[in-house]
Amino acid sequence: MILERRIDNGTIKWYTSECDVYPISLNERILDWIGFNDYDNHDYRNKGDMTITKDYVLSITRLWGNTVVKIDIKGFHHLQNIAYDLYETSLDLNIF
Repeated sequence: MILERRIDNGTIKWYTSECDVYPISLNERILDWIGFNDYDNHDYRNKGDMTITKDYVLSITRLWGNTVVKIDIKGFHHLQNIAYDLYETSLDLNIF
């Protein structure tokens, strides 16, 4: 497996085995970085019509306040896939 990170003057490549790669778990800091607002005294975060609870359950509310999707989020990549599928938007996590 090759993991790549693009930089201004080229590409850095790391070579690894599948045993070395783990999914990125969601946490409060990651939700801050990708723009999910944290409102005091509430057990959820919002970004547009997406809401994530403290238990990492995603709800999408549309059509006059009706919830159209409710799903347990398994990790950051799972959330990225949902956001891209529904909104064609990228939730980038720049940690370097």
